[in-house]
Amino acid sequence: MKTFSFLTLLGSLLLLTACQPSGSEKADPTPETAETPIEITENAFVVDGAWARVGMQGGMSAAYFTIANGLGEDDVLVGASSSVAEATEVHETYDAGEGMMGMRERTSLPIAANSVTEFKQGGLHVMFLRLTEELAEGDEVQFTLQFEKAGEISVTAPVRMR
Repeated sequence: MKTFSFLTLLGSLLLLTACQPSGSEKADPTPETAETPIEITENAFVVDGAWARVGMQGGMSAAYFTIANGLGEDDVLVGASSSVAEATEVHETYDAGEGMMGMRERTSLPIAANSVTEFKQGGLHVMFLRLTEELAEGDEVQFTLQFEKAGEISVTAPVRMR
């Protein structure tokens, strides 16, 4: 029983570490929409600036990017998929209180019309769980985002340390 509890705790810590900001970056508990240099293009739905973290086979990684919704109507991100992991999920980091950060899956994420939504370390991200292959610096990872209105959008992201 103690071994199971220790392994569960260790796994949880590793999962949170993969999603946390590195170095001097601070976690933003509610980064739903952020100001960023990406421009909203009228009548376009754009995923830009994607990159993914290095990860070991059997471990985890995360992808970060921005979504610019210039379609003039709200949409909803309802899922993500990738062949590089047994599970691919949309996650958010949040303030769990008492100086602790938590992470939870988002099964639907509203993407407001004429807005930019940023997926970044310590905030929203796509999580790759139980990697089926190693993701080394310089590799590329492909994943698909599923939206209610925009449909499926394929993304190719370079893998890097940060």
